[in-house]
Amino acid sequence: VLAQAGAITGIACTPGGDPLVGVAVKSVLNFPQGTLNYGLVSEHEANAVTGEDGQFKLDVPPDGVFRVTAAHPAFEPSIRENVRAGATVEFRMAYGGALVATIVTSEPRQPIPGAKVVIRRDKTIWSTTTTTDAHGVAEIKGLFRGQVFLSIEHPEYVPIIDSPVEIAIDKPLVKEIVLSAGKRITGNVFDDMNQPLAGAQITSGTRKADSDFAGQFSIGGFAADVQQFQVAADGFMTHWAQVNLSGSRDEAKIIVKLTRGGTVIGDVLDESGQPLKGVAIKVFESYDDNNYMQEAYDTRFKTTTAFARFWTATPTHIPSSSLSRMTRRLKSTSIS
Repeated sequence: VLAQAGAITGIACTPGGDPLVGVAVKSVLNFPQGTLNYGLVSEHEANAVTGEDGQFKLDVPPDGVFRVTAAHPAFEPSIRENVRAGATVEFRMAYGGALVATIVTSEPRQPIPGAKVVIRRDKTIWSTTTTTDAHGVAEIKGLFRGQVFLSIEHPEYVPIIDSPVEIAIDKPLVKEIVLSAGKRITGNVFDDMNQPLAGAQITSGTRKADSDFAGQFSIGGFAADVQQFQVAADGFMTHWAQVNLSGSRDEAKIIVKLTRGGTVIGDVLDESGQPLKGVAIKVFESYDDNNYMQEAYDTRFKTTTAFARFWTATPTHIPSSSLSRMTRRLKSTSIS
C-alpha cells in the first residue's frame, strides 16, 4: 500500500494475513495541531470500506492527528491513535465475540423493546450501542474478547450501568437480563405569577422531560433512593431540589415554582477590539460555586441568572494573554 499526502491509506487482514473485505474504517480528528479547540474534533470524520484487496483510503486534512478505527462483525475492533496524514496503517484483525441479550421485565417476564444497550471496553474510548427490537432482543457482534462492560437504559426502568460480562470467541454470549420497574417523579411547574410554565426542562441524571402546556411533567425509571433533579426554563433561575423515593411508594409528586432571573448581555473582544467567536461564557455566584455556564458560539452572548456577581470568559482557541482584556470587558457589562 503506497503512502499518499493528504490521506491515510492501509490494509486490513485476517490473523493469518489474508486481505479482509468489508472492514469499516473511520478516522476522527484527535488534537488539531496548534490549537486547544477540542470542538474541532467533530468537524472531521472520514469513512471507507475495504475492498477485495483489503485496502482502504481516507482523505484527511494534511496537518491533523487522527484516531483510526477498523470494525468488522466477525472481528474485534482495532484502534490506532495519533495517526498523521500520509501514514500507512495495517490492521491485523483478531477474531471477536458476540452478545445476544434479551431484556425483560421482572414479573411477569415480558420483553422490553426500545431499551438502549451500550457495551464499552475499560480504559479505552471504544464503545458500541444498539437498541432492543420488538422482542426485547439486542444482538451485538464484533466485540472485544474478555471482559467488557454492559449498560442498559430505558425511560421506565431502573438502569443497569457498567455491569461486567465476559465475551468469548467460540460462541456468542446469550443472556436474559431483567430490568426492575422504576419509580416515578411527577409534578407541576409554575412561574412566579403562579401560572403554569410550559417547556421547562426537568433533568435528573440522564433522565429528562419537558413540562407540557399545563406545566405538568412525568419522569420514570428511578431507583428507590434520594434523587437529585433540576428544573430550568429560559428567562428563569434554575431550581435544584431532591426527592426521596425510599419506602413503598412508587411515585412522588412535586410542585416547582421558578423565579425570573436577570439577564447578562455583552460582547467578547480580543486585544485589538475585534469580536471573538467560540468563547464559553461562565457566570458565577462566587468564585467557588459555578451556577451557570453557557457555550456562546457567536460574538454576542446572553445568559439568564440571578447571581452573576463575577463572570469571565474562557477561550478555547486563543492565547491566554487575551484573558485579562476579555474579563475586564465582561465585568463592565451590567445585569438587566
